[in-house]
Amino acid sequence: MLKKATADGKGLIVFGNTAEFERKNSKTILDREIEKFEHGQGSLRSFVDKPKLFVKYVNGEYYNRKSVPVELNAKVKQIALAEGVTYFDKLKILCDESNKTCLGITDDGFKAIYDEDHFSLNGAKALGRKMSEQDFAELLIEIIE
Repeated sequence: MLKKATADGKGLIVFGNTAEFERKNSKTILDREIEKFEHGQGSLRSFVDKPKLFVKYVNGEYYNRKSVPVELNAKVKQIALAEGVTYFDKLKILCDESNKTCLGITDDGFKAIYDEDHFSLNGAKALGRKMSEQDFAELLIEIIE
């Protein structure tokens, strides 16, 4: 398929798989933390008046509990590059290695992930903003030209 698309002169970007995040009993990390809070348990009580710290804490939990398909992404990247197709690693946008956080909750407090690996509407918007901040538009322009 890659060969046919590139032979037709189309520009392509192949995206790597995203991380998957732990779910237990069909509840996300954020869902479980909120449930603990509602029952007077867990560490969220210390964040009641500190929304930025709450976001950092939850996103840190997402970072700590992620599963990354490293081998699969490496293979996909290898195939894409061998076919002359641009490869884009979403994980570099989704997770911040220096701060050890992943996008599990948006900066304005909305749920970003609604199951193991799918974004909520607010999460998709936040990911899009991060992509534009990371010069994804320049990558698209290179493909188009």
